Amino acid sequence: MRPTPNRLAVGSIFAGILAFAGAARAQSNNPYGHMLEVTNQAQQNLFSEMNHQWALKRTNETAYRNGRPAAPPPPAAHTTIAATDFVPMVAGHPLIDQYVAGLPLAPAQRAGLRQTIIQLWNAVEAKTRRNNLASSLGVAVAVSMLVLTGKDTEDAQLAEQIASINDLLAVSPLWLGMAHAQKQQISESLLLTTSVMLLYAQAGQTDPTSKQASATIARDLLGRLGIAPPPPTP
Repeated sequence: MRPTPNRLAVGSIFAGILAFAGAARAQSNNPYGHMLEVTNQAQQNLFSEMNHQWALKRTNETAYRNGRPAAPPPPAAHTTIAATDFVPMVAGHPLIDQYVAGLPLAPAQRAGLRQTIIQLWNAVEAKTRRNNLASSLGVAVAVSMLVLTGKDTEDAQLAEQIASINDLLAVSPLWLGMAHAQKQQISESLLLTTSVMLLYAQAGQTDPTSKQASATIARDLLGRLGIAPPPPTP
């Protein structure tokens, strides 16, 4: 994910949001609570299901290595990425609107922040598979790691990460039985989380409170997925 024309180039996205760093700082009294309130319900049941699938996969792999196969070894080939596609059922960006409407900002600030989030959202979607939950989740994890370590995820690593997430979701009973509208809501909640995290990270270059907010979002997202957050960079 280094900044080149054919990559996600998360780092290069930062350049487009300098003008709205003040809007991020305006939320410093509770920098993450409102976003979590907007996105948490949509994400949490699926995150719990994925944690279960990951735990089962690790148990089976450990048993297999110890000569006691609890299940066949995982297949060499990944499931087709289309397995976690969804059909958008709601036009516009209702989750962004809900998030921005709840912020203590003037109308002009609110409109500017909304546009900035949409630009970030579009930049992420332009470099990944649109309307695909595995891609939204894989990018959210990669951005979380970038925020906490300052290191970008290489393309091959990101692709493998998305493919592994896709494998788990493709057999998740919760995902398979989920309506397209709910799939869209979860994917968009992840894109919103990623965009706000990037916004705070940019503002954090000059504002310690915003920097801490971006790290809080990153650690919380990873923690709810059962991924141990890396130690912060000095």
